[in-house]
Amino acid sequence: MQPQRVSVKRIPYRDRRSFNPIEGVLDVEIVVCSQKIHGFDSYLFVSSGEEEVIFPAERLRELLGESRWNESVLRRYANEIQIGRRAFQSLLDPRAGGRAYIIPGSSVKGNVKARLQLTLQPYGGTAIACLYPARGLRAPPPKGSHGWRHYGVWKQSLQYDRGPPCNVTADRNVCVVCNLFGAPGLSSIIDFGTFYMRDGKLIQVGEGSEELFAAEPGSRFHGSISFRGLGLHELGLLLIGMGYWLSGERAEAIPVLLGSHKYKGLGERIMGRVVYRVNCLKTSTRCSGGGVGSGSRYEGAELENILAKALNAAYEEYRPYIRQVDEHREALRVMRAG
Repeated sequence: MQPQRVSVKRIPYRDRRSFNPIEGVLDVEIVVCSQKIHGFDSYLFVSSGEEEVIFPAERLRELLGESRWNESVLRRYANEIQIGRRAFQSLLDPRAGGRAYIIPGSSVKGNVKARLQLTLQPYGGTAIACLYPARGLRAPPPKGSHGWRHYGVWKQSLQYDRGPPCNVTADRNVCVVCNLFGAPGLSSIIDFGTFYMRDGKLIQVGEGSEELFAAEPGSRFHGSISFRGLGLHELGLLLIGMGYWLSGERAEAIPVLLGSHKYKGLGERIMGRVVYRVNCLKTSTRCSGGGVGSGSRYEGAELENILAKALNAAYEEYRPYIRQVDEHREALRVMRAG
């Protein structure tokens, strides 16, 4: 069956230097889901792309003591080197007195942008968000093939052909998501900082070739998301990308998927379920309007009110296109069906 082709609404991209209506910073935690808070335990692994290499030091000393050091000796030693666990993202952090475990801002940005694109689904033959890859699938991927679980969760978005994604080097017009997050040839007006582990630790999970150290349930990563020139409804879109829903009149953050093994888990362990939690909003003294005060700091009940207002504004602006998906429940359904 041919995918339904839809047209993407695009407009000229905005001035990237403007800071009105709202310029500010969100203080955010990424919390790994735990039984105590969320009703189930999850683990998080964000790969550095590196693998742990184990050199048997004592054996090397023995070999170095041999009278003849030749190719045969080198080969024997090489056979004893172990390529082991994949490494969690980390970097040197003087504040932590060594290496700190992190989630790179680029990973967070990609996660939030992709979720928003998938949530803004085509309606009435049009879409307000491009998608990469944009081409709809001719048929659901067979079970066991690459991407079949992802398709099972997001079928309602992935079944459409949205055409080529935004690319400012070819066309100055962009969709609503790329106008915020950027595209080839266009900078983002939302900046994602590095998220540092502040609570929790890494524990060993998996076996054999899938053995790795993952953040334990309840681990917290702290960082910030800064933005400039957002309308209140666009702040609402950012929150939707982070997994915020309207629950009655309140803004509620639900578990979303992030990192490796999020669709299939590791053994009996659930992987990659996190909650984005906004703790504070600080606005710039340069901005005005947008339903928030300039040079203000919002926490507690005041913050909850702003988040709910932003989500309501997004729903009022884009309601026909918004179809929020409970990723955690849908991923479990797909896993059990497979």
